[in-house]
Amino acid sequence: MQPQKMRLASAAISRIPAAAFTTRILIVDQDRQVGVTLSFMLSARNFDEVRAVRSTGRAMSITEQFRPEIIFLDLELPDDGTMAVARTLTRDTRRPRPRLLALTSGSEAAVRDKLRAAGFERCLEKPVSHEELDKVLGIRVSA
Repeated sequence: MQPQKMRLASAAISRIPAAAFTTRILIVDQDRQVGVTLSFMLSARNFDEVRAVRSTGRAMSITEQFRPEIIFLDLELPDDGTMAVARTLTRDTRRPRPRLLALTSGSEAAVRDKLRAAGFERCLEKPVSHEELDKVLGIRVSA
Protein backbone atom coordinates (compact mmCIF):
# COMPACT_ATOMS: atom_id res chain seq x y z
CA MET A 1 0.00 0.00 0.00
CA GLN A 2 1.43 3.39 -0.97
CA PRO A 3 1.84 6.07 1.71
CA GLN A 4 -0.56 8.98 1.51
CA LYS A 5 1.27 12.30 1.11
CA MET A 6 0.25 15.90 1.50
CA ARG A 7 1.97 19.23 1.97
CA LEU A 8 1.63 21.13 5.23
CA ALA A 9 3.64 24.33 5.29
CA SER A 10 7.11 23.31 4.13
CA ALA A 11 7.05 19.71 5.35
CA ALA A 12 5.82 16.59 3.58
CA ILE A 13 3.70 14.37 5.78
CA SER A 14 3.50 10.65 5.04
CA ARG A 15 0.93 8.45 6.69
CA ILE A 16 1.00 4.77 5.89
CA PRO A 17 -2.50 3.40 6.50
CA ALA A 18 -2.54 0.56 9.01
CA ALA A 19 -5.17 -1.26 6.95
CA ALA A 20 -7.33 -0.87 3.89
CA PHE A 21 -9.91 1.19 5.76
CA THR A 22 -10.09 4.70 7.16
CA THR A 23 -9.13 5.27 10.78
CA ARG A 24 -12.07 6.61 12.79
CA ILE A 25 -11.12 9.12 15.50
CA LEU A 26 -13.30 10.54 18.27
CA ILE A 27 -12.37 13.63 20.31
CA VAL A 28 -14.18 14.16 23.62
CA ASP A 29 -13.41 17.53 25.18
CA GLN A 30 -15.63 20.08 26.97
CA ASP A 31 -13.77 22.91 25.27
CA ARG A 32 -15.19 23.36 21.78
CA GLN A 33 -11.97 25.00 20.58
CA VAL A 34 -9.89 21.95 21.53
CA GLY A 35 -12.19 19.73 19.46
CA VAL A 36 -12.13 22.09 16.49
CA THR A 37 -8.35 22.55 16.57
CA LEU A 38 -7.54 18.87 17.00
CA SER A 39 -10.05 17.97 14.25
CA PHE A 40 -8.34 20.42 11.92
CA MET A 41 -4.90 19.05 12.77
CA LEU A 42 -6.09 15.51 12.08
CA SER A 43 -7.79 16.39 8.80
CA ALA A 44 -4.56 18.08 7.67
CA ARG A 45 -2.96 14.66 8.14
CA ASN A 46 -5.56 12.93 5.92
CA PHE A 47 -7.69 11.58 8.75
CA ASP A 48 -11.14 12.29 7.35
CA GLU A 49 -13.26 10.23 9.76
CA VAL A 50 -12.97 12.57 12.78
CA ARG A 51 -15.79 13.53 15.12
CA ALA A 52 -15.65 15.81 18.14
CA VAL A 53 -18.16 15.89 21.00
CA ARG A 54 -18.27 17.84 24.25
CA SER A 55 -19.98 15.48 26.71
CA THR A 56 -19.64 12.00 28.14
CA GLY A 57 -23.21 11.11 27.21
CA ARG A 58 -22.68 12.09 23.58
CA ALA A 59 -19.38 10.19 23.53
CA MET A 60 -21.06 7.01 24.76
CA SER A 61 -23.89 7.24 22.25
CA ILE A 62 -21.63 7.98 19.29
CA THR A 63 -19.15 5.17 20.03
CA GLU A 64 -21.84 2.54 19.53
CA GLN A 65 -22.44 3.54 15.90
CA PHE A 66 -19.21 5.32 14.91
CA ARG A 67 -16.90 2.70 16.48
CA PRO A 68 -13.78 4.87 16.77
CA GLU A 69 -10.37 3.25 16.64
CA ILE A 70 -8.67 6.16 18.42
CA ILE A 71 -10.28 8.26 21.16
CA PHE A 72 -8.84 11.46 22.60
CA LEU A 73 -10.43 12.01 26.03
CA ASP A 74 -10.33 15.18 28.11
CA LEU A 75 -9.31 14.41 31.70
CA GLU A 76 -11.34 17.32 33.00
CA LEU A 77 -14.75 15.91 32.01
CA PRO A 78 -17.28 16.35 34.86
CA ASP A 79 -18.39 13.54 37.18
CA ASP A 80 -15.37 11.33 36.46
CA GLY A 81 -16.60 11.17 32.86
CA THR A 82 -13.20 10.33 31.44
CA MET A 83 -12.81 7.21 33.55
CA ALA A 84 -16.46 6.21 32.98
CA VAL A 85 -15.95 6.29 29.20
CA ALA A 86 -12.65 4.40 29.51
CA ARG A 87 -14.20 1.71 31.74
CA THR A 88 -17.16 1.23 29.40
CA LEU A 89 -14.95 0.94 26.32
CA THR A 90 -12.48 -1.48 27.89
CA ARG A 91 -15.29 -3.76 29.14
CA ASP A 92 -16.99 -4.00 25.74
CA THR A 93 -15.75 -7.27 24.26
CA ARG A 94 -17.99 -7.12 21.17
CA ARG A 95 -15.43 -5.10 19.21
CA PRO A 96 -11.71 -4.30 19.25
CA ARG A 97 -10.68 -1.88 21.96
CA PRO A 98 -9.85 1.61 20.67
CA ARG A 99 -6.58 3.36 21.46
CA LEU A 100 -7.26 5.71 24.39
CA LEU A 101 -5.30 8.96 24.54
CA ALA A 102 -5.82 11.38 27.43
CA LEU A 103 -5.90 15.16 26.96
CA THR A 104 -4.85 17.17 30.00
CA SER A 105 -3.86 20.65 31.08
CA GLY A 106 -1.29 19.24 33.52
CA SER A 107 0.77 16.08 33.82
CA GLU A 108 1.24 14.66 37.30
CA ALA A 109 2.92 11.27 37.65
CA ALA A 110 0.15 9.90 39.92
CA VAL A 111 -2.46 10.75 37.30
CA ARG A 112 -0.43 9.08 34.56
CA ASP A 113 -0.23 5.84 36.60
CA LYS A 114 -4.00 5.88 37.12
CA LEU A 115 -4.51 6.43 33.38
CA ARG A 116 -2.29 3.51 32.41
CA ALA A 117 -4.23 1.26 34.78
CA ALA A 118 -7.48 2.41 33.14
CA GLY A 119 -6.20 1.45 29.68
CA PHE A 120 -4.89 4.77 28.39
CA GLU A 121 -1.95 4.52 26.04
CA ARG A 122 -0.69 8.05 26.54
CA CYS A 123 -1.33 11.41 28.17
CA LEU A 124 -1.02 14.50 25.95
CA GLU A 125 -0.80 18.03 27.31
CA LYS A 126 -3.09 20.65 25.81
CA PRO A 127 -2.60 22.30 23.47
CA VAL A 128 -1.32 19.26 21.60
CA SER A 129 1.64 20.16 19.41
CA HIS A 130 1.98 19.05 15.80
CA GLU A 131 5.10 17.10 16.72
CA GLU A 132 3.43 15.24 19.60
CA LEU A 133 0.40 14.41 17.46
CA ASP A 134 2.62 13.06 14.69
CA LYS A 135 4.58 10.99 17.20
CA VAL A 136 1.51 9.44 18.81
CA LEU A 137 -0.09 8.65 15.43
CA GLY A 138 3.09 7.28 13.90
CA ILE A 139 3.39 9.92 11.19
CA ARG A 140 6.74 10.58 9.58
CA VAL A 141 7.47 14.19 8.68
CA SER A 142 10.29 15.13 6.31
CA ALA A 143 11.41 18.62 5.35
